[in-house]
Amino acid sequence: MEDKELEKLQKCVKENAEKISGCKIFTAIFTENYLKEAYPVLQMTIAIMLDKPIYLLVEEGYMPNGKILKICDGWEFFKRGDEKSLGEATKRLLEMAKLNGHFKEV
Repeated sequence: MEDKELEKLQKCVKENAEKISGCKIFTAIFTENYLKEAYPVLQMTIAIMLDKPIYLLVEEGYMPNGKILKICDGWEFFKRGDEKSLGEATKRLLEMAKLNGHFKEV
């Protein structure tokens, strides 16, 4: 890895770690392609290292593998391309985080 690439990666990690450390929970929209992209995997790795509660919005028809589900505090399903479904799943997910003690109010 060249110095410029390494600097860019270090900057990305630092910026994401600062943002994630300020959050009560880590949430992600998890689709079949989630683990194929470096940026989302980096963010989830940072959340794991910071011991953040992890909640996923999962696209219907796709199920994350068992190891990912083991580290998650919760997940909800949504229909791809349906904003209403995504909004409702988000509300359910945040309510779950509240019930788990990760939020005081939703």
